[in-house]
Parts: sequence; C-alpha cells; structure tokens
Amino acid sequence: MRLFWFLLCAAVWAAAPATVPVTVIRNVTVIDPGTQLVAAHWSVLMAEGKIQALGVIAEPLGAKVIDGTGRFLIPGLWDMHVHLWNADNLPTLYLAFGVTGVRDMGSAFERTVALRKSIEAGLTVGPHILTSGPGIDGKASDEPRLPIMAVSTPDQARRAVDALDDMGVDFVKVFTNIELEPYMAMVERARQLRLPVAGHLPSQVRLEDAIALKQASIEHLFGLEKLRQERLRKAFMEAAGQGVRFVPTLTMHRRSLSLGIADDARFALIPAELKKNWGEFGKPPEGAVATYARYQAMTRWLRDAGVTVLAGSDTGNPFTVPGGTLLDELGLLVEAGLSPAEALRGATSEAARFMGLERMFGSVGVGLVADVVLLDGDPLADIGNVRKVAGVCWRGRYYDGVEGLTHGR
Repeated sequence: MRLFWFLLCAAVWAAAPATVPVTVIRNVTVIDPGTQLVAAHWSVLMAEGKIQALGVIAEPLGAKVIDGTGRFLIPGLWDMHVHLWNADNLPTLYLAFGVTGVRDMGSAFERTVALRKSIEAGLTVGPHILTSGPGIDGKASDEPRLPIMAVSTPDQARRAVDALDDMGVDFVKVFTNIELEPYMAMVERARQLRLPVAGHLPSQVRLEDAIALKQASIEHLFGLEKLRQERLRKAFMEAAGQGVRFVPTLTMHRRSLSLGIADDARFALIPAELKKNWGEFGKPPEGAVATYARYQAMTRWLRDAGVTVLAGSDTGNPFTVPGGTLLDELGLLVEAGLSPAEALRGATSEAARFMGLERMFGSVGVGLVADVVLLDGDPLADIGNVRKVAGVCWRGRYYDGVEGLTHGR
C-alpha cells in the first residue's frame, strides 16, 4: 500500500545526502507545466535530494555547477503505464530519456520491489517505481511474465484485494475478462482499503458504470472504439466530474496497428536477448489508419471534456525503449489535440497528483524531490524538444543524458 512507499522513501532519503553533491543548474529557463511557470535566467540549487532554492541565488562554494544557458528545465517525467516484467528492465534507460518515475502496471511483485529498493538505496540507477504487482482478471494470464489473480466470484475478488494489500502493492490493476459482480466487489473492497483501482475497462462492464464506481484510471481506451460519439462525450464529461483519469497509450495502438515506429536507431540500446522475441514489424491491417484516427479522436474528446489525460507508453512490450517511448507518447498526445503543456502535465504534475505524490514529485519547487530534466530546446514551443535531453537530475544527482547514462559517465 502507499504507506510502504512513503516509509521506503523516508528511509533512503535519510541516508542519501552524504553521497550526493550540492548541484546548481545556472542561468536556465525553468518551465513548470503544472503552475504554468516560465522563468528565464533562473538558477536551481539542489542538495540533500531536494530542490533548495530557485531564482537568482548565491552558489555555494564547492557546488557542482551545470551551465543552463540557452537550455530549458522541466520536472522529471513519469511514464504512467509500463511493465517491469523482464529479467532486465533496463532501468538506467528511463533516466537517460528524462523519465524519473514509472507506474508498473503488472509484474512479479517481489522482483519489482527488489528493484525499487535497489534504486532508492542508490545501488541501481533507475526511476522511482509504483507497482500493482499481479493483476486481477477473470482468467489466468496467457503472458508468462505477467502474474494474474484469477477470480470468478465476488468473494474471490475481495480475497484477491486483501492478498494484494497484504503484499503492500501501491494500487490494484484490473484486466479485461473479469465479470461484473466480481469487479464491483473488487472495487468496493479496494475502496475500503484505500487502494486505487486502475487498468482496463472490463468487457462486461459499461463505461458509465466504471466511471460511477470511480475506477481511478482507465487504460488503452479498449472497448470504446465502437461506442457512439455522443455517448462517449457524455461519459467523458462525467469522468471529468468524478476525477477518473484516462491513459490512451497511443504509442501502443500505433505499434499494434503496425503504423510505424519513431527513431528505430534507439533500438541499438536494447540488448539482443530482449529483442530476440520481438519478431517482425508487420504491415498495417486493412482499416488501421481509420482505427488509429478513432483513438486520436477519443483522446481529443477526453481533453475537450476536461478529463485528465495521463501519459503512458506500455513499455516492456516489443518495439519499446524504456523512457524513449514515453517521449513518443507525448508527441502523439499533441498530435491528437493536447497542447504541449497539457501533454507535459500528464507526465508531471497531473501524474503526481493522481498518485497522491504531488508534495514530492511533478513540479519544480522548493522542498520537492530534485528530479528535473535539462533540455536543449523549448518543449512548449515544440513537444519534440523533449527528445533533446542534455542532462537529468534524479534526487539531485546529475547525469549527462543518454550519453552519460548509457556509457557510464
């Protein structure tokens, strides 16, 4: 549960400051999408794992100083839909592309928690992790890397939630094949235990019912493709009022429809062992362009209705690059109708607020965790500039972007 996360952070932060130098990023344009702050020629002072000062500041003697002239500083990004289910999840790559936190939507819990502990203790370079552990569904998993708790009755669903709570998961992941009554029992029990429920819209559950039950986030837009526009717009307005978030994972839809992959050169960063099961990238099926256009339209309708759209990539699946695919997602969200600032909020301030971690992450502010990304271009002018990562700070420790993190510098 979330208490586990806070206790873990408190424990490692107490030990971290002695090993992290005081760092100043000097003369940079600070962009905080959540507060709409854009401030040129500021400096950012980071120490003890947190942001200590912003603006025109005195640089402490002995501080590590990074020149931000002509550059732009944004909060660390969160990928709100990944699967940490591989033997090696390449955690360092997430940081290399500016992704300082991830929401794991289903994996082996003990292994994922071990990775999280190693990262937070400074033994492994990688992002902060929230995880659901095994998901809940109506049948066993056909993906050997993805543990599932299969339930067919309300009582089984309640017991599954209890078991997840005992493990210490951060939220409950629901999949497509659970029946309505077990689903309702699962949501009710999770609410009693203050565990958010996130995941697919089950095929036996109406969109309106999932919204009324306040499923915290609905992933992928599965099951909505054939619903009429009027019905969707009305449901999305209700979702906005209920605080239900959506994670469209447009990159996943483009991959599944074989509509092309950006920046194939990044695949050189993926070990051959992980790529051997990727197979061939096929040709688009008939109607693929129209199908993807529907996902784009639904994303735009969500935005128009005032629904918070979160950025997630479904990384862990074939043809994904940890961290890099989330940058693709931001670009696709803008293509679908979000502004660059709205897309960035879906990976920063809104992501943190959704997780209840806004006092720690998601913004550039004094007292927050020193997770920031230094860019060589203005992402508000062109969202593609999120790809121009010059450097990344994770809990105040500075890394020189892709080169520095992938070559050990």
